[in-house]
Amino acid sequence: MILIDQETGVHIAHFSGQEMLALRACDLANEGSRLALLRWYQQFPQARIICLSNLADEQYHVETLPHVRGAAGRQFLLRKLAAWPFAQGLHTVFRLNSVKTLRKEDRFLFAAIFYPTLSAWLPELQRQSLGIEGVYTQALTLACWLPALPKGVVHRLCIQCRPQQVRMSYLQQQRLFFSRLISLPREGFSDLDLQFERIAQEANQTLMTLTHQRWIQAADVVQIVWVGEVPDDVGEVKKYLPSHYLWVCIPALELSRQSGGNPAPEALDAMDWAAMQSILQRDNFLPNLAPEEALRPGHIARLKRQLHWAGIAMTGLMLLAGWVGVQATQHDLLQAEQLNHRLQGLKSTQPVSEMSPAQLPRLRALTQTVQTLEASARLPDDALLLLHSTVADISHWQLTALEWEANWSMDSPDDGKDDHQALLTTWITTEFNHQAQAEWQQLYKSLQSLPGIEKVEVVRPSDAYASPRQGDTRQMPSADKVILKLYLKRTQEMAQS
Repeated sequence: MILIDQETGVHIAHFSGQEMLALRACDLANEGSRLALLRWYQQFPQARIICLSNLADEQYHVETLPHVRGAAGRQFLLRKLAAWPFAQGLHTVFRLNSVKTLRKEDRFLFAAIFYPTLSAWLPELQRQSLGIEGVYTQALTLACWLPALPKGVVHRLCIQCRPQQVRMSYLQQQRLFFSRLISLPREGFSDLDLQFERIAQEANQTLMTLTHQRWIQAADVVQIVWVGEVPDDVGEVKKYLPSHYLWVCIPALELSRQSGGNPAPEALDAMDWAAMQSILQRDNFLPNLAPEEALRPGHIARLKRQLHWAGIAMTGLMLLAGWVGVQATQHDLLQAEQLNHRLQGLKSTQPVSEMSPAQLPRLRALTQTVQTLEASARLPDDALLLLHSTVADISHWQLTALEWEANWSMDSPDDGKDDHQALLTTWITTEFNHQAQAEWQQLYKSLQSLPGIEKVEVVRPSDAYASPRQGDTRQMPSADKVILKLYLKRTQEMAQS
């Protein structure tokens, strides 16, 4: 890991997992030092290089943009990022939250660092096939190692105090919105009261800026976190700030204990050590300022691993599905064999009985009953189709009833000559005159000419209803009611004609 600090310079920390193995100072501006560092890197071909920056030229800008989804949203952000004045090759943008306005909008944080030496050295590392894990800033790691906010508090101002510099960062709900580094003069500024007054002025100026931008309301409670060196009279700073603000002091020793339990090395600051540990844990998502060209090999390697594991999972699912199919097939075959064995046993135990001639009349009666039921079921459609063309031009006569009649002969079952089917049609007229009589003659001839009718017979009403039926409540037919009996041709005769 390469630590680039405004105050301590450049340090190279060699980690194995989360355990630091070596620490060395380096000057990236010197070409000889860079070559020596490159030769040292080549001893570890599987190493991943991570850069951590704490510079004064770190830029952070919050902007509210319309909500755009998918690839169009990515292109929109890239165009906005390219138009940002601080986009110098080491920059990124990520979404903070959504804003409730008249339309759906998102709030984004633009982050960038200006360090030309590192920007020029990253392509050289890539040409030497050394993997670049990413470029991060210490301010963006604050949300990973700061303690959780109290209930009901969403605003936090973090003051990182060092002997010659102070960094102030504003976080809202564990998200960084604002950060700037303030350098303190080296001479003539040894009085603690002057330092505290200067820090309080900068804190008040930062809070006024946030209030003016309407990120903080005057009545909101802000938690102020003092990190680093905590003098005994740090309370002097509180008298310059609003009294209803919450104060939390995190000394360097406590911060080192929170960062995995191992104390920070003497050459590193406790805040740098906490930022390193938060990056190495890989559990928290951190914005990466490295260019996409440097991160592409890592993306390809991760994609290959994902495809590899997806292929293994798919193969396992296919094998499992095949095994389940084989088991189901074997179970079905076993059931079929058991059923076949039972059927063979039933055939062997039950003798085959032949039908006697005395049972044939009963079987024929059963068959004729089934045929009668089938004909009764088909009668409405067949009768309506048969009489449709005949009744279309009749206006004085109305068809009021249809009854089906069947007579199956039991004496000569082979030839079937005495079998017949007939339709009993009941016609009624409201006014019997010459026109009705003429239409009746026309109707009688039309029915006789139908292809499915064998003959037409006029039945008197008294003959048709001579046998009274139990439960029949119909009225007796009047003189204006005429019944025609239509004898239907047999199916074989209609097929031959």
